[in-house]
Amino acid sequence: HKSIEVKMTDERGDAQTIAFLTGSYPDIYGMSVAPKEMQGQEMLIVNTPKASTMFMNMAGMKIKKSTSLEQMGNQYNMEDKMPEEGDFEYKKTGNTKTIIGYLCEEVKVDYNYTNSKGSVSFWLSKDFPIQNKAIPMLGMKMNNPNFSGFVLEMNTIQNGKKFTIEVTNVSDKNVTINTS
Repeated sequence: HKSIEVKMTDERGDAQTIAFLTGSYPDIYGMSVAPKEMQGQEMLIVNTPKASTMFMNMAGMKIKKSTSLEQMGNQYNMEDKMPEEGDFEYKKTGNTKTIIGYLCEEVKVDYNYTNSKGSVSFWLSKDFPIQNKAIPMLGMKMNNPNFSGFVLEMNTIQNGKKFTIEVTNVSDKNVTINTS
């Protein structure tokens, strides 16, 4: 069981950290979020192929709320940060760098549509011990022939605005949820 800490930074430089929790099942993962506005309260979201269940402990009240994926829609879907399939290509740039001890290679996409122009750089590691395909953005759509490996960093520039997602830490972590 692993915890993958991911830092997301938007164009204003505001950063938020999310921990993805992986376990024995490749299509189930957890997300642990502690937004600033929740003042130290942690929210845990468990995602399965069928539903998303949120567990919160707020001011001593324990809350559990399940949402089926149809109901949820694209709330957590980061696809809008991704160029749509179409007239662009994935280019291996030949650039490499080491992120938290794993060698990564860069795959870059440049795109230019009527209303949006930009680029995305993915830093992929084949050596990363977790290849959980379900994790949005990082495990990526693994049926994409351009990707082999896990994304440890992604830099998006869209219409001049920068957005970065980076894996900052991986650790062993066991989280047990008492659903009663």
